[in-house]
Amino acid sequence: MAGAGGNEEPKLKPRGPKACSWTPETEAKITSLVGIDAAAPVELTGAFTFNGLEGPKNRPILMEVAVLDDDGNIANVLSAVCDRGSDVALSMPGKLGKVQFAAFLDQTGNGPDSSDPAGRTQEAVAVEATAITGFTLEISTTPDLGDLAGVLKKGG
Repeated sequence: MAGAGGNEEPKLKPRGPKACSWTPETEAKITSLVGIDAAAPVELTGAFTFNGLEGPKNRPILMEVAVLDDDGNIANVLSAVCDRGSDVALSMPGKLGKVQFAAFLDQTGNGPDSSDPAGRTQEAVAVEATAITGFTLEISTTPDLGDLAGVLKKGG
């Protein structure tokens, strides 16, 4: 129901024509994370690049955001689905802290698995209060997911 100010738009929703949106499970998880600022989202914009394959052709790109603890270990994993194409636009909760990103080109619609082209950021990215622009993540047919492989990929 609209309040006195009109319809309120929900936070953390996709922006732009080729945006990413959080999965329903992640939307619920975000509300329970301690220390974040969902009311002051940080905009992540950039692009996926493709190595060894011809663009995503009618397939969504699954993006996993591994939230790191103070020791650099994975404390939580947030999942988003990005429209086909190379553009990335995701509204993330502020003060999320250090994260690493992984992306999978889901070729069969069964979620990420070892046969999907994939990629990850090599360094952690700090998500605090400032927009993150110029983000790039290479998706390859021969990905090196490093320590994220066992946590993020199913069946691999």
